[in-house]
Amino acid sequence: MFTKANSCPICFSAWEEVDGRCAVCGSVAELYYERTLPKRGEVDEEKLEKNIGSVRAYLVDHENHGQARYTLGLSYVNIGLLPEGLVEIKRAAQLLPEKVQIAYEAVAIAAKLGDFSEETLEQINRVIERKTEFKEALYLKGIILRELNRVITAVRSWQDAYKIDPNYKPAYQEIRRFIDENEKWLQNPAIFARLDESSLPKNARDYLDLEYSDDPIKPPLLGETSMKFLEDLWPEKAKVMRQMYADDLRQYEDLMDRRSLIQETLEADIIALSELCLGIYKARMQLKSAVATRTTATPTGSGRLLSIAERSRILDAEVKRYQKDGYSLVARTETTAQLSKEHEFSCCLAVILTFLIIGIILYLLYYLTAKKESLLFLEVNEYGQIKRTHS
Repeated sequence: MFTKANSCPICFSAWEEVDGRCAVCGSVAELYYERTLPKRGEVDEEKLEKNIGSVRAYLVDHENHGQARYTLGLSYVNIGLLPEGLVEIKRAAQLLPEKVQIAYEAVAIAAKLGDFSEETLEQINRVIERKTEFKEALYLKGIILRELNRVITAVRSWQDAYKIDPNYKPAYQEIRRFIDENEKWLQNPAIFARLDESSLPKNARDYLDLEYSDDPIKPPLLGETSMKFLEDLWPEKAKVMRQMYADDLRQYEDLMDRRSLIQETLEADIIALSELCLGIYKARMQLKSAVATRTTATPTGSGRLLSIAERSRILDAEVKRYQKDGYSLVARTETTAQLSKEHEFSCCLAVILTFLIIGIILYLLYYLTAKKESLLFLEVNEYGQIKRTHS
């Protein structure tokens, strides 16, 4: 009655599946944490309640019949009685210890009821020990670990599930969500300074080198008028200049292609990308801990002092940010940097002032006598804080 092959374990009809449910009674026959349970009206409650009655009658004389307990538990769950269903499925798991699926389903129902305790974690670990390739159990383990605030081991568990089946969406979605939450923090110099690159995959390290290297500058176009003039006077020199420009442009394009390839490779490798984000997450937690320590320190105490190498990495990131705004590096030590930025001559302003002779003269005098550049001095102190001085 309870072990008939190719039949619904709840209503015992010949199994015909529609969207993962029995076509006759509408019940979910296999319970997974990520699957939605039926709502009221989606199952044939009259049929289920009738079968519940017959199973209960059977258990009067066969109280240790594991499959009957399992059928009763599934029936309860499908009509919305999750706590009652959990009691019966747990009992079935004890009576049928060889059925790993039943043991898993007991944990899945407990988690759906909000039980993310150490005991629940231990139960899912026992399931995984018996069936190491159980991707749904690995995914559920990650959920439990996250609820216990063990984010790093949670991500590791989702990675394991993804490695078993890259098309398994629940694990992929959790990894992707973790990446989205942490990838943006890479732009924070203090986070980057604490990132342990040695533990990262090679393509992630290549990506970091790319992210914090100077952006390549595209060679400016050759002026057609000036080149035509040069070709008329010195054809050979014009030919050399065009060749030099072509070589510079090809080098620039090759570098940009390499940058795109490195970025695309990392984005496609979700395991390597999540490893990078795990490093970012650890760095975030270290920074958060250091800030909390400084906040609660006594007037004579302080948070963790950064090493020279960490301070230098923070400075690298800050210098790169200013270079993107047009600053040039003038001088650099391990913890300080001096940058400069030339003032640009405003043609628009000069045109407007041409209508005011005195104004244009004053503007030109200002431009000729004023400093042609502004200076910026950066310094990173022992706590990773950046001091900026303009002149």
